[in-house]
Amino acid sequence: MIDLGGTTTLTRQLYDEITRCKDRIMGCSSHKEATPYLQRLQFLSNCLTGPARNIASSLCAMLNKYCKQGSDKERYSQFVLQDISKLEDFIEGKY
Repeated sequence: MIDLGGTTTLTRQLYDEITRCKDRIMGCSSHKEATPYLQRLQFLSNCLTGPARNIASSLCAMLNKYCKQGSDKERYSQFVLQDISKLEDFIEGKY
């Protein structure tokens, strides 16, 4: 876990943690198993501001739907990948 210390911009370290949470969530076999990672991801998204926060919140929502029994995992995984790709554009100092 990283110390966010009031982070409001998306650093590479924060992006990497968001990606790790996403990977763990998608690897869980049930919503119950994914709950701690979903909560962590929600916390991380709340540390962001502006468009990055909106994208991270959308990512949380899509992953929450992805985990539910009977969901169309392939469809939601496409939305998740789109959100991760969009979020990457907001990494501070990327360019």
